[in-house]
Amino acid sequence: EVLRMKLSEFSSVQLIKVVLAIGQVSACRPLLESVAMEAACNRLSDLPSAQLLLLTQGLLPLGGEHAALVRMLDHFASGFDHVSRAENLLTESMGTELVRQRRGELEGKGQLTADQLAKLAQMLAPVAPSHQFFWKA
Repeated sequence: EVLRMKLSEFSSVQLIKVVLAIGQVSACRPLLESVAMEAACNRLSDLPSAQLLLLTQGLLPLGGEHAALVRMLDHFASGFDHVSRAENLLTESMGTELVRQRRGELEGKGQLTADQLAKLAQMLAPVAPSHQFFWKA
């Protein structure tokens, strides 16, 4: 109860640690839901991709239809869509080699790697198979 009122004071890293610590504890579900909504409503744009991946992993026990997880998937999908459009434009104008170089630079700056994307898909497939926006992105 007390923690829920103080969530806005936690750093994003602290929120992720809380999620990972309590995610599998059924008695902590109300706290998990509160942390999930705080993160999904107020923190997504501030989190690096690797931290988003951890947060997503921690929120999976809430289920694919939970509002916080849906927001996270929408956030991922929006980012994927943006990157995909940019890569398509670059490919058309500059060629595939430039796109490969740019992708390497972005991964160096924190964008999800192919392995991380595969892990994300593997985690989400059983939990959120019907989230069309995410799977089409």
